[in-house]
Amino acid sequence: MAEAALKRAGDALELEREGADSAARDRDSARRERDAAKQEASRVSMELSVALVQERNKAIGLARELSAARKAIDVEKARDERRSERISRAPKARAGATSRADVSARSRPARQSGLRENHKVKAKRPSRPVLVATIALPDALLPTRPPKLGAH
Repeated sequence: MAEAALKRAGDALELEREGADSAARDRDSARRERDAAKQEASRVSMELSVALVQERNKAIGLARELSAARKAIDVEKARDERRSERISRAPKARAGATSRADVSARSRPARQSGLRENHKVKAKRPSRPVLVATIALPDALLPTRPPKLGAH
């Protein structure tokens, strides 16, 4: 009877040891999974930080471009206003009258050595706004590509 009790105690001890070993393996496996998850989270966080910096730099660049474009528009508006003021203040000449400056300027040769005149011409803007529309065409009216040469 003592031998049977000893055998049962040994079996119980063996069962406890197997349970403890299994728990230790599970604990080690959970630690490895946790460490891998931490590394993955750190990698993803680093990638997101880099992407954030890139997007911030892109936004700053776009803001600078927008500011420069607005400044250029303001400069053009001011130039146009000054030009309009000069035109409205200029005395209106009669169609048949010409001044001495006009005659002397016309009598000079078109090209003098070393002197070159550049004239900028501004295109007239259309008085009506241009409307852009998309029209769906039936299949029969859609363009087709000709067959490739040599393909039989």
